[in-house]
Amino acid sequence: MLLTTDDEIRSLMPTSKWNDVDMLLSCVEEEEQNVVINLLGDELMNRFVAEYERLKAEHGGITPDVLRPDDFSDQPERRTVRAIRICQKIQLFLALAHNAGLMSVQFNSGGGLNQATAEYYDKADDKSVDRFVKDAYMKANRNVDELLTLLEMDARSPE
Repeated sequence: MLLTTDDEIRSLMPTSKWNDVDMLLSCVEEEEQNVVINLLGDELMNRFVAEYERLKAEHGGITPDVLRPDDFSDQPERRTVRAIRICQKIQLFLALAHNAGLMSVQFNSGGGLNQATAEYYDKADDKSVDRFVKDAYMKANRNVDELLTLLEMDARSPE
């Protein structure tokens, strides 16, 4: 997987209040399987995962500093890191768009389907949820375009 930490999620979406990334990982993993691997192919995906794991081991974890967007030079290894960061955006924003309804409703054995509210937060209205889904899709699609452009540039480079 190319997205595994709370810090990565918060760096991609600063308004996020996720404290336990494991609750979101199945949705992110689904997008990785259905979208990112289809864009990259198995061989390139395996290369990206290996680089992600290497960075994680080298830095004691993946933090936003490890995948800092402003640290992308034209060196091949930094292009790989840039591509990983773009893949993370695709995965996260599609996971949010495809699961906004599921994340808005709780399913429990005692009460069936419920909507949770918090003391200091109003429940998002339908218009806000629809806008959120649209914006998440648009962000994901812009990142798909960016990934394809980066891969095309990389394929044309002498390295």
